[in-house]
Amino acid sequence: MGEYLEKTTFGEAFLDVDCRLSSNTVRRPDLAVFLGSRAEQVDLRKMPVPFPPDVAVEVISASELAIDVNRKALDYLRAGSQEVWLLDPENGELFVQQDSAMRLLRGANVLESALLPGFPVTVDELLA
Repeated sequence: MGEYLEKTTFGEAFLDVDCRLSSNTVRRPDLAVFLGSRAEQVDLRKMPVPFPPDVAVEVISASELAIDVNRKALDYLRAGSQEVWLLDPENGELFVQQDSAMRLLRGANVLESALLPGFPVTVDELLA
């Protein structure tokens, strides 16, 4: 992801950065992708970032309950994230959640996002 964003200059990706989703909610996605001018507004010296990432990537652990994972994804979407990627390494799955849809991808299925043109990657590659 980092290499892709450096080549395309669409935005920036950050690991484990706190993002303010509402006045009383701060979340730390495993990977936060900020696109366009929003990426330029991220100041890592001032935490939390005052807005949600455009793409929030969460790696689901075996101990997390489905309802908690879903609630987390909805928090990002309600705050303004355009996509939430939920990686489930144990089952080899990727859930891509948007405001109006959810896709399930597995194995050799290719993840393509309108937000990241030219970044087709398989689920297997993401989980490798």
